[in-house]
Amino acid sequence: MSKDLLNDNPIPDDFWNELSDNEKEALTKAQDEASQEYQNYDEWKEMDESYFEHLRQRFDKGPEEIGPRVWKSYQNKFLPLQLMVIPAGRQHDGDKVVQMFHLIVEDMEGGECNGEYSLISETELLDKYNLTFNN
Repeated sequence: MSKDLLNDNPIPDDFWNELSDNEKEALTKAQDEASQEYQNYDEWKEMDESYFEHLRQRFDKGPEEIGPRVWKSYQNKFLPLQLMVIPAGRQHDGDKVVQMFHLIVEDMEGGECNGEYSLISETELLDKYNLTFNN
């Protein structure tokens, strides 16, 4: 084995020369496997049912605790507005816990790509849009 095979990650001569043939072979094999894995690496993983099932087993939780995020879309009856409401989690606000939402508002009359994003509390969702998000 030659350390030249590992030219993407050069190994210092003093280290390489002290390795046994078995160690050199193992390093070369590990580098080849890592290179092959990296070439097949996909940066994004779809969060499908198998993804959530793995997390449920790992953390000993049920489907109601770990699962796909439930989101809702709404169409206003009087205005050409559509809303997409996505739960964003809970946070502490003093002594109480507040549910937060990602909100995307689209004007359907505009006819072009548009939208406005905001992060709002459940109180703001009710006050501004008269919506209560219940799962």
